[in-house]
Amino acid sequence: MPSPPTAEGSATTTGGTLAALPRDSQPSAAFVDPEPALPQGHGDVLSAEMVAAWHANGWLLVDGVLPAGLVAAAAADGAAIYPTPSGSNGTAEQLASSGRLRLGDGGNSVSTDFPYNSRALNEVVVHPRMLRAVEQLLATDDIRLTQAGFGAKYGLAAGKSRADEDGRFPAGGGQPHHMDYGFNTLLVPPARPEAVATITYFTEMDPASEASGDSGATALSPGPMILTDAGGVDHTEPEGVYQTEVHGRFRPGTVLLYRMDFWHRGTPLRVGAVRRTSHIVWRRADAEW
Repeated sequence: MPSPPTAEGSATTTGGTLAALPRDSQPSAAFVDPEPALPQGHGDVLSAEMVAAWHANGWLLVDGVLPAGLVAAAAADGAAIYPTPSGSNGTAEQLASSGRLRLGDGGNSVSTDFPYNSRALNEVVVHPRMLRAVEQLLATDDIRLTQAGFGAKYGLAAGKSRADEDGRFPAGGGQPHHMDYGFNTLLVPPARPEAVATITYFTEMDPASEASGDSGATALSPGPMILTDAGGVDHTEPEGVYQTEVHGRFRPGTVLLYRMDFWHRGTPLRVGAVRRTSHIVWRRADAEW
C-alpha cells in the first residue's frame, strides 16, 4: 500500500503497488520509489509479485538488478563520454553547436549505439541478471537483443529547446506521453507482451527537483494502451494523463522495465544538470519483427 505523503504535493509508493492507487485519487506530482530486486545469487531477479505487477501496470522500477561495482564503473565511463555541464550550459552548448546534441521534442539529448568503448557499459547490456529479469517477464529464455544505446540528457536554459504551443514541454527536455512500440515494429503489440524495454539510470536524481518539476524523472501512466473500435491503436494521449501520472525516482543502478504498449514520457531536467541512461530493448525470439 502507498506510504503517507512525504511532502506537500508529493507522495511515495513502490513500483509494484500502483494498481492499489485509483486513477482519480493520485496527486499530480506523485513520486514512486524503486523496489529492491531479489539478492545476488538467488537465481531469479524479480519476485513473482513483481512480474505480475509488470504485466498488470506495464512497468516496474527496480534497484539492485546490477552489481554495485559494475554500476559504479559504468557510471564513471559514462561521465567520461558525456561530461557534466560546466557553467549554466557549458558542455551542453558545446555539444549543441557541434551538432551532437538534438534540441526539442524531449531532446536536449545525445546518444551512441552499442557496442561502446567501455567494458562496463557493454556488460550492462548483456549482464546475466539483466537478461534473467527479461526472461522472467517474457516467460521464455529464448530472447533477442533488438536495440541498445547509451545517452545523456542535458538541462538547457530557456530558448535552447522548442516548446509546444501550450508550453508544457520547456527547455529542460520534456516530452508528451507516448508508447514505444512504433519505434520498434509496425505491428500492434499483442495482449501477451513480446518485448521488454529498459532504462538504466547512471546519475542521482536531485531530491529538491521534485518540488520544482525539473527532476528529469520518467513519468509513468497507469493503464494499458487505448484501442479504437476498429481494433487499431488511438495514439491520442489518455484523458487526464498528466494528472494521474507518477514520476519514478532514480539513482545509479535503478532500472525501469516497461512494456511497448505503456504510456510514458520524459520530464524536464533542471538547467545545468545531466542525466545519463542506458536504453535497451529485448524481444521474444518468436516475435514476428
